[in-house]
Amino acid sequence: MEVINADGSGQYKVMDNVRQPCWNAEGTWLAVNGEIQFQEGILIMQADGSKLRAVSSQAHHARPSWSPQGNRIAFDAPTAGDHVFIIDNLRENVALAFRPLRYADQDVPGRYVTWMPDGNLIFTSVDYWATGQKAGLFVTGPDGGAMWQVTTSGVDTAPAVSPSGRVAFMSRREAEGDWEIYTVSLAGGDADLKQLTNNSVHDGLPAWSPNGQYIAFVSNEGGSWGIWVMRADGSGRRKIKDLGPAGLLDDWTEERISWAP
Repeated sequence: MEVINADGSGQYKVMDNVRQPCWNAEGTWLAVNGEIQFQEGILIMQADGSKLRAVSSQAHHARPSWSPQGNRIAFDAPTAGDHVFIIDNLRENVALAFRPLRYADQDVPGRYVTWMPDGNLIFTSVDYWATGQKAGLFVTGPDGGAMWQVTTSGVDTAPAVSPSGRVAFMSRREAEGDWEIYTVSLAGGDADLKQLTNNSVHDGLPAWSPNGQYIAFVSNEGGSWGIWVMRADGSGRRKIKDLGPAGLLDDWTEERISWAP
């Protein structure tokens, strides 16, 4: 796992053998998936890699996301039936436990869960409760309550939410089958869909800048994977780091970029 400035400068390595990073709201702590120092699962550490601590103990626990207050982490577990889980009370010096996210007395199925600035969770899922197996991006609270569907395509994933509440995500909606990046409003849904990238390469894993004016993402444009940045309207795309032909794993769609505040 590495950190780099938005202009491509200041790159440094934080730690090996960890992935799927997520900064907390202050940019002082990272949550990751990985295995290090006989610890595996969801790990948290300070920005320089110090104070490493395991907060779950199963390697398949994936894509951690901090709550806005920094006292909770949400994650998904692909080998546990693609369900969403919550770790509570991170700041308490007690034995940690995790619980399933529940709605309508059922565990919530989902992947790529992301905590939103307003305290809700957004994830890609199948709506088992209301519309008969329709898939897309869904939103609900971490402790139950209302749930609503934002998009209606089962290939929408990797949601990221801007400070103003607009959602960026990646999808394979086009006939060519390559991944592209879209944005949508929580209220407008598919009627407010905007496609930001449209080419014959893979663009994905969007991450908003703290001011909501830019989006970082990965792309294999030119035949080599890299980290790119574009404006929030899709213009001005530029590569800030080359990752090389084999710079991402085969399952790159399961990774994550996180933009620190």
